Amino acid sequence: MDEDWVIIVFAAAIGAGAGYAIVGFYATVHLIQAGADWSVSHLGLPLDPRWAAFLLVPVGLGVARWMRFALAGGGSGEMVPTLMVSVARQRGELPVLRTLAKVFCAAVTLGAGGSLGAEGPVALAGGTVGSGLAQLFRFRANRTKVLLGCGAAAGISAAFNAPIAGVMFALEVVLGTFTVTALSPVVVASVVGAVVSRAYLGSHPSFDVPTEFLLVSVRQLGFYLALGLATGLVAVFFVRIFYLALDFAERMPVPWLGPPLVGGLLVAAAGFVHPQLLGPGRPGIQMVLFGQLAGLLALAVALLKGVTAGLTMGGGGAGGVFSPSLFVGASFGSFFGLTIQSLFPGLGIRPEAYALAGMAGVLSGATFAPLTAIIIVFEMTNDYGLILPLMLVCVVSYVLARGLNGDSIYTLALAREGEKIRPGVDRSVLESVSVRECYDRDPDVVTEDAPVRDLLNRLRRSRQTDFPVVNRDLELVGVLSYPELARAVAQEDMGGLLLAADLMLEDMETVSPDETLLEAMRKMGVRDLDFIPVVEGDGSHRLLGMLGRSHLMEAYETHVMFSD
Repeated sequence: MDEDWVIIVFAAAIGAGAGYAIVGFYATVHLIQAGADWSVSHLGLPLDPRWAAFLLVPVGLGVARWMRFALAGGGSGEMVPTLMVSVARQRGELPVLRTLAKVFCAAVTLGAGGSLGAEGPVALAGGTVGSGLAQLFRFRANRTKVLLGCGAAAGISAAFNAPIAGVMFALEVVLGTFTVTALSPVVVASVVGAVVSRAYLGSHPSFDVPTEFLLVSVRQLGFYLALGLATGLVAVFFVRIFYLALDFAERMPVPWLGPPLVGGLLVAAAGFVHPQLLGPGRPGIQMVLFGQLAGLLALAVALLKGVTAGLTMGGGGAGGVFSPSLFVGASFGSFFGLTIQSLFPGLGIRPEAYALAGMAGVLSGATFAPLTAIIIVFEMTNDYGLILPLMLVCVVSYVLARGLNGDSIYTLALAREGEKIRPGVDRSVLESVSVRECYDRDPDVVTEDAPVRDLLNRLRRSRQTDFPVVNRDLELVGVLSYPELARAVAQEDMGGLLLAADLMLEDMETVSPDETLLEAMRKMGVRDLDFIPVVEGDGSHRLLGMLGRSHLMEAYETHVMFSD
């Protein structure tokens, strides 16, 4: 059987396994919730959930914290960064038992009323299925990473009934690549995961939308542009207040008792103010969409949700930040829409539409995953009418939040632990490897006085797409691109008259052998270069060779494969 078909078959099996794992995870959460309610009733305490939370949340966080350190090896309670580290640094391999213990910690956290989401645990559970199966059959590192991504996609697909969003999440956040090699198996796994979850959890959208929304007027795009800017700022606030609250809870005296007790009691107190501050917040999103949570109350709840989520994780809990960010976005979007409606009553503004766009905007700005945010809100509501505003809000929010924060809520969690990782790539590796180790010392070179017509045949079979142009002293004077060369030769009346110096680009980026691969990647990204000249540096333009993207990635993968 062809290797690609083998991967597809494994992807389907992983999708099914992840789907059943997610069904089991939700069943475990419900079982813990039922057990907590039974315990409260038999202790003779008030049955009002708001009072019971003062007991259940601290106890749940204490149990989850103990499990996290005793069974799951400690570390952060966030889930998605674990997947990112595995892909970038650990060849896609996850310690199955420890990882599943961490998933169970999340079930305890959610079952006790912790203010985190289920998407992180389900993505990690699915990724563990994929990674475990790949390790069992001894797949190569690149295939193991893809199969881990298949499991993560199936997990998100099954949890939110959103197969396309599951694919985008795996490619955009976990794997950091949109290559065809990864796309096909990830799609298969996501589809199978959705089929399994629908058989047990139903096929309805995650949220009921009261009506279908259409973009009534192009003029409203201006309001959505403003919403994009506003949600970008809200996303930055959400990320920062989340980690401030997390640090506050973690730094309580008496490490094993202080964080869960103080964090749990504060979360319970917030839940006493408004019940939707407990748990992931999905019922609260539904209330926003039906106008039952609006105005200043919605704004206040939106601002507090980041605090309760941070306190939950800092208190010892584990879970995802996906759902809390959706809740924050929906609440703030509703407030924004009501404000615009009161200012412009004759424009037919629907605050619910702004709530949906706000969900996507804050998610995009917090996670740096605009494609995932666009698709997941579209799939969760099954309403295509808002696709244009969703796209505008998500991109604007992402650009603004990235400019202000620099790190997403996931990569910031890793940076706080000394890990320099972005989706699919370990930045610390790029910083530790120099250009000297991997550039091509014998590239195809062009002299500045070479006739263009003669160059085409000589360079036709070269692997390069950009060629350094040198003078008689072998100093770099410019770069000539193959497409520009071919266009010049196609003009028969000009091809015989031109020299390389006439077509070369003189304003160019260069690197020296002592620069790191990270610096080289940034310079290549400035102008979307596939090749960049390597010169001696220190003011010298003497050409030493060429560095291509393929050289860079080969050096990166070699370092990752053979490093401890």
